[in-house]
Amino acid sequence: MKRESKIIDFIKEYAAKCKPYLKKLLWVLMSTVTTMYWYLDSSKYELTKKLAKKRLAHMPIGREYLHVRRALTEFDFLSLILLVAIYILYSKTPKYNGTKRERGLAVFLSALIPFITILCKSYDALNNWNYLFGGYGAVVLSVIKIAGFGMLIYSVLCFLSYHTLTVQKRESLRKPFNFKKDVIINAAVLFVFWSPYFLLLFPGCFSPDAKDQMAQAINDPLRSWTAMGINLVDPNVIINTHHPVIYTYILKYTIKFAELIGSYDWAFELLCIGQSVLLSLALGYLISTLKRYGARQKLLIPTYVFFAINPLFPVYGMTVIKDTIHCAFMVLAFVMTYEMLTVKKISTKRIAAYFIVMLLFALTRNNVVYVLFLVMICFVIFMRRDKARMLKTASVMLATILVVVVGFGMVIYPALHISKGSSREMLAVPINQTARFISEHKDEVTPEEEEFLLNFFSNNDNEEGTSLEIIAENYDPVLSDPVKDMYNKNNDL
Repeated sequence: MKRESKIIDFIKEYAAKCKPYLKKLLWVLMSTVTTMYWYLDSSKYELTKKLAKKRLAHMPIGREYLHVRRALTEFDFLSLILLVAIYILYSKTPKYNGTKRERGLAVFLSALIPFITILCKSYDALNNWNYLFGGYGAVVLSVIKIAGFGMLIYSVLCFLSYHTLTVQKRESLRKPFNFKKDVIINAAVLFVFWSPYFLLLFPGCFSPDAKDQMAQAINDPLRSWTAMGINLVDPNVIINTHHPVIYTYILKYTIKFAELIGSYDWAFELLCIGQSVLLSLALGYLISTLKRYGARQKLLIPTYVFFAINPLFPVYGMTVIKDTIHCAFMVLAFVMTYEMLTVKKISTKRIAAYFIVMLLFALTRNNVVYVLFLVMICFVIFMRRDKARMLKTASVMLATILVVVVGFGMVIYPALHISKGSSREMLAVPINQTARFISEHKDEVTPEEEEFLLNFFSNNDNEEGTSLEIIAENYDPVLSDPVKDMYNKNNDL
């Protein structure tokens, strides 16, 4: 027994001594695989005839080695620097600070991002998924690349989780402060940093969609391409649901205000400043919420600086486009959803505020109701253990969907003679897929199919007429608008 215990003690002692070296070896392997992500050419997933004849090609490990060897471009001094930098990063990476479920979600996200990246590159280069599933070699290379880039993403998530706190620690370390006052101060600081853009971009930037909405607002059918593409419920009212109606009315009353003060410039300048105020308040609410939940200063300060000096945010605020106010409500919706999942007690006041934000979130973007429906289903599935919280959160989402679809879509909009937007926006992907088929396999189209397609794409405003050749010419693999413009508006009848 004494001899066995000595052996066990020796093994434990030896393992303890070897552990630091094993960790370093693991970091070397991980950093090497991550570096290979940038030096593996996914297009070389097939072995050449010469390599395929080698003995190694008939051995599983040897075959994988040959695939990697062929696809691997030459390392240079820059790659060595990159490898050392990644090694240092991995050696300093802390453990993921979160629950088992959160850690599993982080791993899933870390693998999903490189998977989608490689898939997109494959379709961009080959118009298929062969970089991922084009054969044994493609699978080997994609697994290595997903593992390499995934480990890097997971390392970054570990650092982020380290600078935040778990739910249990938040409760004990949370410092009391005036939340509303803090939100206003944060928003004011961001507003000051953005203020130079109010002069530089005076009286604001205008998007093509905003121009169409302005045409709707002044009831000018000749300048509204969306009105010309649908059958109007009332010829005297060209406002339609192609764009969010709430923003069309904002532009309508902005124009009326401009006529009242005698200056369109200042009216739209004030609109853009108002959008910037709303966006700064939303981001200020986000920063204050991070602070309330115990986020470290090392995370808060970079977040603050990013929002303050990044020109994207002030430029977005000074752009007349529906997405600006939608972005503000989207930030609030995400943050408040997180609060609904974490606060101890969900009060009636919080539920009411959550409903108002979710409603504005849905009204400023037409496709939000579909997102809310999917999120609601996920809540019902994954929050069954906390039924009370699940019911309250999911009920708000369901109420939002019903108010938008039934209340606005079936009652308010028809009462105001607001027409429904064209179905072509919903059919953008299949329409473009059909155009691609016509461009590549026109000879396979039957006479019956051709008759249907010519009727489907016979835009009444197209003076040249429609043919399969014209449909094929308008096909664009990255933009569906040219083909969508050929959509026959009578298809919606």
